Amino acid sequence: MILLDASPLIALVAGEPGEPAVARLLANDEVVIPAPNLAEAVDYLTRRRGLPDAALRAALEPLLAVSIKVLSTTSEQAWRAGLLRARHYHRAHRPVSIPDCLLLACADADDTIVTSDRPLIAAARQEGIAVERVLDSRGELPQ
Repeated sequence: MILLDASPLIALVAGEPGEPAVARLLANDEVVIPAPNLAEAVDYLTRRRGLPDAALRAALEPLLAVSIKVLSTTSEQAWRAGLLRARHYHRAHRPVSIPDCLLLACADADDTIVTSDRPLIAAARQEGIAVERVLDSRGELPQ
């Protein structure tokens, strides 16, 4: 299963450089996004990109109806996310968010997370979780 972080969803809706890679994933794989990561994308696209709610809904709702399943999180995943954040968070060097850690907590051994978020990539690698990197908003492939 493919688990999306907020960044690839933002790339898709905002037409950022990672959009083509994300669109290919949606056409070929079972793709999910944890509800907190969806909330993070909605916040960013509204607050930082200035998309009105109606325009954002028009862009996202067809994707959520057909291509991307919204994943509810369990109390066990929330617990694990808290432990992951406690283990990986550093304000200056690795500012992983709670939604980032919930994404990691939702991943099983055969799953892949998709992101352009450098701190999340580093944490996922340390946890042995497969990562597919997509171009960030500057067109760079994060390491």
